[in-house]
Amino acid sequence: MAELADSYDSSKPVQVEVSNLTAMLAAKPASGLLVLVGCGSALIAAHLDNWSSAIVSWPGKVSGRDVLRYCHSLYKLLLQGRSWQMLTELD
Repeated sequence: MAELADSYDSSKPVQVEVSNLTAMLAAKPASGLLVLVGCGSALIAAHLDNWSSAIVSWPGKVSGRDVLRYCHSLYKLLLQGRSWQMLTELD
């Protein structure tokens, strides 16, 4: 089971079966880079296998602050023209 933020009310997370979520994503054209923001998102990434060229995920618990800091750096560098292939190696 995966827990996702509700787009209308982030205080009410929505629970989704991982297999249903990955089936929905896999039915779409693959993106070059997929960023799964959240704790335990490596489980979802594992189910997507080689669907995307690169999938960023977290194996366990991660603080919201760390996720925001990572994503801020990632998207800022992408906007500056850096390639996502280099950026997926950021710590």
